[in-house]
Amino acid sequence: MERRAKIAATLGPACNSPQTLHKMVRHGLDVARLNFSHGDLPTHTGLVRALRQAAKKARRPVALLADLQGPRFRIGEVPGGALTVTAGGRVKLHAGRRRCTPGGLPVTYAALARDVRRGDRVLIDDGRIELRVTGKRDTDVVCEVVRGGTVRDNKGINLPDSSLSVPAVTAKDSRDLRTAVDLGADWLAVSFVRRAADVARARRLLVKAGREIPVLAKIERAEAIDALDEILDEADGLIVARGDLGVELPAARVPMLQKEIIESANARGKPVMTATQMLDSMRHQARPTRAEASDVANAVLDGSGCLLLTAETAVGEYPVEVIRTMAGIIEQAEASGRTLRRSPPEGGLSVTVTTCRAGCYAAADVRAEALAVVTRGGATAIQTARFRPDTPILAFTPSEEVRRRLALIWGVRPYRLAERRSLHALLRALDRALLENRLARRGDVVVVLMGDRIGGAALSRTNLMRVHRVGASLG
Repeated sequence: MERRAKIAATLGPACNSPQTLHKMVRHGLDVARLNFSHGDLPTHTGLVRALRQAAKKARRPVALLADLQGPRFRIGEVPGGALTVTAGGRVKLHAGRRRCTPGGLPVTYAALARDVRRGDRVLIDDGRIELRVTGKRDTDVVCEVVRGGTVRDNKGINLPDSSLSVPAVTAKDSRDLRTAVDLGADWLAVSFVRRAADVARARRLLVKAGREIPVLAKIERAEAIDALDEILDEADGLIVARGDLGVELPAARVPMLQKEIIESANARGKPVMTATQMLDSMRHQARPTRAEASDVANAVLDGSGCLLLTAETAVGEYPVEVIRTMAGIIEQAEASGRTLRRSPPEGGLSVTVTTCRAGCYAAADVRAEALAVVTRGGATAIQTARFRPDTPILAFTPSEEVRRRLALIWGVRPYRLAERRSLHALLRALDRALLENRLARRGDVVVVLMGDRIGGAALSRTNLMRVHRVGASLG
């Protein structure tokens, strides 16, 4: 059986050539992440151009995921380049500063003093250093050192206990969002989402920029866990961003939170990705650790529809090998038959979802070769995938953009198929596509899902399920 869970990888200096990207696509790359935390417009433009060339050469659709930076806070330029703080000591943070006098730490976030309260934690360098606020004056914040270490320039800061006044979509994000639209992004990821309104703001900016791109909410703040249901109502999918989530919350909670977030997304029929340090050791070595292999397999068994590689492909030494390795682990996990199958939701379903569920049951009953999903915007294929059928999902769409977008979705193999004016003409075109692409043989049974009207406003709602014998329309 073909691999069903998809592989996403971050673009960067390690894979910025069409040749390297072509190898990555051939070995299983489905989604390329453009990280707006790094790089400038010429860099991003060059990466996307190389990606499109590689995908065209490999004759495979690859989705482009634009990942906004969000409100990142950092230490500025530390006097002398480094400052060692000791547990039990005190240190002063100077908000909104790039530089400060010796003995203190400059912090780029101007609203730090306004947002923190006495007793709040300030975590530096992925939580390696922990401070606790004891007081503040004007723009200065006085902290006690709970866990010491050496603070260096530009290290990241997390404020897990503070209610932040800065929006999740910053002014920089707004500019980057427009760049993402211009570059033809297929998905948009919003970082540090705290509530549904953060996703809604990104969606309004997309409308203003002239494109409707599906939005993924990155779950990496403690506040997002409490607001997960409302975020799922607004977002088109989720990313379990375990890096910052494991800093904001105790690391011991992350494995179970991962399972709960994935389960919630799957129950809503929303795509969900798992990210961060999946094969981290492969930045510098050609084989993963046993723990990493288990982590990847476990994410698949949890129900992740897509797994995201970050530094492994952006700056690592083995970007092609890491794709090949992840693909192999996923295939082994899926072949075990232990992948989780959720009980289908009962009642309150839309016509489209009900039809997709019926199609999955029918495909199993008649042992269909495939589910052939005819879709204009991709929703029917996504809703079919939510039921995790054993039958392959072949999506046929007239839009190249939708074809790329569906490359992110679990189990979906997307193809182009021009719209037709009648059901008979559509079935003839579908038969030809199945036969020419060697997706089925004449006489095979497929289950077709589509709208009941062809052309014009067609396919806006899926309400037709047809058990079809391949080639019957061709005579």
